[in-house]
Amino acid sequence: MKKLMSALCAAVMLTALAMPTFAATKNDLINEIKAGVTVGDKVKEIPDKYVDLAEDFLAANDLTSEQLDTAMADLQEAKALWASTGETEFKNIPADVQRQLQNMAAESAKKVGATLTFDGKTIYIVDAQGRTYSVLARSSEPIKQTGGDYTTLLLASGSILAVLGGTVVLANRKRLAQPEAC
Repeated sequence: MKKLMSALCAAVMLTALAMPTFAATKNDLINEIKAGVTVGDKVKEIPDKYVDLAEDFLAANDLTSEQLDTAMADLQEAKALWASTGETEFKNIPADVQRQLQNMAAESAKKVGATLTFDGKTIYIVDAQGRTYSVLARSSEPIKQTGGDYTTLLLASGSILAVLGGTVVLANRKRLAQPEAC
């Protein structure tokens, strides 16, 4: 009887002291991305195009709770690495840390059954079913105007010359431009 009571008490204690664990959900993951990266007292928000990319991928793919937990842990690790640089702008992070963050993202994608690639301008994610999700990471630089637009200037100059030329021709026909004889 003592052993039965001891086992019952142990079971009650285990139940009472068990800490509930919650698996990450898709919304938790998106909220973590939307929270941005905290560097000191500043928060660098993740651009909406990347949040949308993650939302599209997560909406189209059923991930297990283990995959979501892994993705959450990887995301938090990447954010901590970024924060440790002290830089709020990705472009200011040292190149080796940028590569490390890109590699972490690719490895995390593999863990959830996807492939992440970056060609210098666009980020591509291909899921296990072969669907591709992409976002333009770096837009190509627009052509910068290095000088003025001379079209208007040329048209105005041509118009003025035409008016002056017409005035000279008219003056010659009316003999307004000839000097008078003394």
